[in-house]
Amino acid sequence: MKKIIVFAVFMLLLCQISFAQTAATREPKTAEERAEMVTARLTKALSLNEDQATKVKAIHLERFQKVEALKAKFKEADDKVAARGEAKSAVEEADQKMKEVLTADQFAKYEQQKQDRMQKQREKGRDRRSGN
Repeated sequence: MKKIIVFAVFMLLLCQISFAQTAATREPKTAEERAEMVTARLTKALSLNEDQATKVKAIHLERFQKVEALKAKFKEADDKVAARGEAKSAVEEADQKMKEVLTADQFAKYEQQKQDRMQKQREKGRDRRSGN
């Protein structure tokens, strides 16, 4: 019985260590990969047609490329406020283009999903700060 418990604890620790290494070595996705992922998710969630999906991918690709350029630009700078302002304007510009591409119902659903994701991120941030 004692051997089983020791073995189970050992396996649990081994799993945790391997998971931590996998998560730490994950490489960031390119703008193209992220645009493709977002487009696939939105196509399914909003029932986009082919034309809409193509336009949505182009919008998000442009947005992600702008944000990457801003990250590079402000990487060395200490002006985080300006960086956030420019990134926010890129997101707002993308949202305006999305409004032109999507129907009213689709855009309402898109906005709701965006709010839900933001709420999850806030909760995740609170959990990290509180140490949970």
